[in-house]
Amino acid sequence: MKTHQIQHNASWARATTTAMSARSASDEEALQRALEVSRLAPAPTEALFGITVTDAVPGSLRVEQQIHSAGDANRPWGWIGPLADLTAGRSVLTHLTEDQSCRTVNLRLDFGGRLPRAGERVTAHGRVIDLSDDSALAASTLVGSDGTILAHCVGRFMIVSGAHAGSPKDELPQPTTEALEHLLGLRVLEKRPTALVLGVAPDRRLANSFDIMHGGVQFALADVSLRHVIAETTSLEAKHLDLAVSYHRPVHVSGETMTICAFVERQGRRIIVARIRARDSLDRLLFSAEGTFATSPSARDQGQ
Repeated sequence: MKTHQIQHNASWARATTTAMSARSASDEEALQRALEVSRLAPAPTEALFGITVTDAVPGSLRVEQQIHSAGDANRPWGWIGPLADLTAGRSVLTHLTEDQSCRTVNLRLDFGGRLPRAGERVTAHGRVIDLSDDSALAASTLVGSDGTILAHCVGRFMIVSGAHAGSPKDELPQPTTEALEHLLGLRVLEKRPTALVLGVAPDRRLANSFDIMHGGVQFALADVSLRHVIAETTSLEAKHLDLAVSYHRPVHVSGETMTICAFVERQGRRIIVARIRARDSLDRLLFSAEGTFATSPSARDQGQ
């Protein structure tokens, strides 16, 4: 695991050295834009989750998140959803002009060997993989304080008009010590044999810089909902392997309730596949997600 940390640090150093060695006028402008992106005011969600941008060069970003120390030793994957979304998306922003921004189309995380730990500082390294006039593909790697790779993220982003807007510092929430489920405000509305219907009424603490729900919060909602439905409908211990979220419509943070239907699509002896669909009060699809889980060896021994 230490080797992975060294490789990531070396990659960041190479990217920084390459960027700083460029001295043409256009290169200087690109470096200046990356510096501006690193200093952008955070969105409410980013402040709430303890996320800070620490460095940026054209096409690449480094971001840190301080995981709060209250509660259980481990944290669910949903805690690092905003970090992954921000790091990949903001890397794209380093290539855009001041009057452009980007919106998340889809986001996929493949998880490593352990969960984030209480009190640790997680570092994310983001980078642009491909960039066109109207979209971008970017990735981020999230590393624990001990050098362990926690997750790898790949996201697709649409390039849109409109400058990135942060919130005044006096309006930003303080980093939270709440449990993730309580912070998100999820509640069970209905239980079915292989599904759960949950409700949530998001407030502005869960917003991005466009005053709509942060893509990382939707990731967190999907993570919590999927874990709940597996626990309630299968009674199995399962390890979360990956989670992919697709974003269909902006989710407003006005306090209006939306519903999330979480269901197990397939339960095999080794693998469980579960999905969620989130809809507003007009039954319009807001976002959807699919997660893959591995059953524990004890469950397999019981013939599950």
